[in-house]
Amino acid sequence: MPILRPAELATGDAPAHLCINHALDWYHSRGESFDIVCLIPVTCRLRSNTDIDGAIELLSSSDAESVIGVSEYTKSHQ
Repeated sequence: MPILRPAELATGDAPAHLCINHALDWYHSRGESFDIVCLIPVTCRLRSNTDIDGAIELLSSSDAESVIGVSEYTKSHQ
């Protein structure tokens, strides 16, 4: 069953954290919860399974509250 966002969250510029909170509230209202949430924006489509698994492992094995992947630009994107 898809989660239907309210109109204010169904836009191209809706803040991701509000969309995540909405989804978590939706699941919580159905008695489900999660230990970890993984957000992979469509603009980050070049992540590998190894990158994702590594980030989840790093988060799980540390006291960190979040993990973010970054990379250095080797040439200008303009």
